[in-house]
Amino acid sequence: MFDIGFAELLVISVLALVILGPERLPYAIKTSLQWINYLRSSASTIRETVNRELKVDEIKQDLQLEELNQQVRSLKQEAAVATENLSKPSDSKIKAA
Repeated sequence: MFDIGFAELLVISVLALVILGPERLPYAIKTSLQWINYLRSSASTIRETVNRELKVDEIKQDLQLEELNQQVRSLKQEAAVATENLSKPSDSKIKAA
């Protein structure tokens, strides 16, 4: 993520020790770690929520596709019945002949 090596960490540690002093440094480290953990948990929660919502959207799309497939099947059946009715001679045509 961050391309920080050992030398950079050492420089940051020495600067923090000089700026904050040995009394406040442990408290600053503790507070920083608490914030980092809070941000990680928040990001994890947001990621899970987004994934859950995306799965809900996928399920909705699948249901819509299934409904469309059912409508297409029923229209095919109706068309088949209509073409059978058109191809069969009716009784009135037979009696007229």
